[in-house]
Amino acid sequence: SNNIYKKTNRKGRDLAASILVDISESTKDIVKDTKKTIFSSLINSTSILCKAINMAGDNFELSTFCSNKRDDVRYWKIKEFNEELENLHLERLEGMKPGYSTRLGAAIRQAGMDLIKQPNYRKLLLILSDGEPSDIDVEDQDYLLEDAKYAVRRLAYNGVDVFCVGVESESNKYLAKIFGNKNYFIIKSASELPEKLPSIYLSLSKWKIVNILNSQILHLNFLDLFSLCFL
Repeated sequence: SNNIYKKTNRKGRDLAASILVDISESTKDIVKDTKKTIFSSLINSTSILCKAINMAGDNFELSTFCSNKRDDVRYWKIKEFNEELENLHLERLEGMKPGYSTRLGAAIRQAGMDLIKQPNYRKLLLILSDGEPSDIDVEDQDYLLEDAKYAVRRLAYNGVDVFCVGVESESNKYLAKIFGNKNYFIIKSASELPEKLPSIYLSLSKWKIVNILNSQILHLNFLDLFSLCFL
């Protein structure tokens, strides 16, 4: 026969993850009952998450974004795929300054372009955002919602799982419209991010915990927890 069949075998964990962080103007808001900003909580929790993903050995990229009209979508690659996580990357993350608007669809497309190119079997885009898409040159907010929704659908068509963590979000209507009913999670207070974000990633990446028989595991921090995980 002239037919040639190719079979792809997965060996162990085979995941590429892109972490996309919204650093728009609204992240300057103060977290309720604290003196910290949403931005500082986002940066702190993202740093913790990156260390955990690095320990897991996943291939990952980290980017931040904001926008100032259609022709000025600001997208920063903090760490690229296949780079080893170093202090320099975390310093870049901590050096980011919040500002401007949230043109989400454009940022999703940019992150997706890099993610689709990765050879890994499974691909995950994890978005952290504190508000619905907006920009100063758009009066019809439904336009940006539909744009983001279309960007998510295109990635899904190309085999990318897209999930959003809504931080300090008052409404889940726009999240459900963009990502679907099961592809987002709302964290009502940004102060909960450092605790919950690694756990969310853990769940999304479908890890299983080895021999959780000892109650002392409840007292481990998330970096220790990740070191006990496998497929």
